[in-house]
Amino acid sequence: MVRRRELKVVLVIALCWTLTDFLLFLARKYSNVLPVKYYDPSANTNEAVLLREVNVLLVSLVLGFILVSVLRKFLRNASLVMNLLLKTLILVTVAIVMNFFIYVSYEMVIRKLPLLYSMRHFLENTFRSEWIIPKM
Repeated sequence: MVRRRELKVVLVIALCWTLTDFLLFLARKYSNVLPVKYYDPSANTNEAVLLREVNVLLVSLVLGFILVSVLRKFLRNASLVMNLLLKTLILVTVAIVMNFFIYVSYEMVIRKLPLLYSMRHFLENTFRSEWIIPKM
């Protein structure tokens, strides 16, 4: 059972990560380092950003719960090295999952492309280091 204090911490973590992502998005936009799709006047940029931030918030809620509630109890007696390795592995995995949700939801909702095409295109991009490394 999740305690009320843990729930508040998870919510604060998720909101902070979402706000940070939004502020970094704005900084990249005004530095002209975002993909061309965000500068196209015909594109619905506001809808794309809202969709992105909803994805970040939902994944951050899940990750915050895992870090605050589940792993704290699981790793209570684990060594520092084991703690860091497992949490790093989880954060990298969740970053890939978050990018997957952001990418696929953008392709499906904004560009109106089918799910299988969106997933295939994501997999193609994932193995290009110039695409995935900046996303992480």
